Amino acid sequence: MALALSPEQVGSYAQRLKTTEVRIEELTKEVEEAKKTTEAFDEEVCEEVADFERIKRVEFRSQLGHLADAH
Repeated sequence: MALALSPEQVGSYAQRLKTTEVRIEELTKEVEEAKKTTEAFDEEVCEEVADFERIKRVEFRSQLGHLADAH
């Protein structure tokens, strides 16, 4: 048994399909942009951690040097 659709129904479905396709494209672009933002944030965090570790090493060496000089 075939399902008969009126021209209005076909037009409505076609419009909904087009709207859905456009929305999928928009969301895909947003996902790609979010991924780029996340990757940039990850890189920034890694740089900050590396800087913190470097500064921490310098401060520990300085403090241990002062401690050794005091004894």
